[in-house]
Amino acid sequence: MTVVADVGKDMKSGKATEIKKYAPSIQILGVNSYGPGLPTVVKRARSQGWTGPLVIAETGPLGHWQAQITNWKASIEPSSDKKATDLDGYMTQLKGKVQGTIIFYWGTKIEATPTWHSFLLPFSNNEYERTAEVLAKQWGGRLPNGAPRIGSFSFQDGKNKNRWNKDEVPTATLAVSDPNNDSIKVRWSVLKERTDAAGDDVTSTALKSSNNTGAILNLGALPSGAIVFIWPLWIIRVLLQQQICLFM
Repeated sequence: MTVVADVGKDMKSGKATEIKKYAPSIQILGVNSYGPGLPTVVKRARSQGWTGPLVIAETGPLGHWQAQITNWKASIEPSSDKKATDLDGYMTQLKGKVQGTIIFYWGTKIEATPTWHSFLLPFSNNEYERTAEVLAKQWGGRLPNGAPRIGSFSFQDGKNKNRWNKDEVPTATLAVSDPNNDSIKVRWSVLKERTDAAGDDVTSTALKSSNNTGAILNLGALPSGAIVFIWPLWIIRVLLQQQICLFM
């Protein structure tokens, strides 16, 4: 078996073609593919001439290198709801077409943000992200209790504004719910924006106040660029995050 980072966009010639030509003894092809490339990766590999077993050797929701960026070059992370919905759809489309799927990353990994590729929530006791519930559904396991949902999130101007001067004091409002009517506690975190793809976490706290329905931010305590994370918590499990990028 060998593993490649996707097979390329060409439907007639690509990495699968080269492996078949120059390494014919390889029997199993593993492909790393993320996000919107997943639904077509099997077709592309087969069109390039691969006829043997095919394994998705590394995958997850949209990669940070695939995401839209702000005008200050920060990648925009999808919400946990969006990541879970997308991953569920991608894995459904792969059923019956591959011999296996390996998820990246079962644990907590800081790459672009602490939550982008993590299936276990940072700053918790290895609690599930919503994407972990998708794996239980897709692989026939028992679904955990449903995760909390963010119904709405906005700043006081009602326009989801994400740019302020440092002397401004943004006030955020939040509505959360739980499908099982479990008690929820919301944790707010403000993290310094990362300029590299990986490395140790850098945290800067700039919250004047916060509770289950909103928060007031102290922008003067932040360097240029920051990310707000909202963590609705169960009494036992932490399952949801949503990210807002700030820029001063």
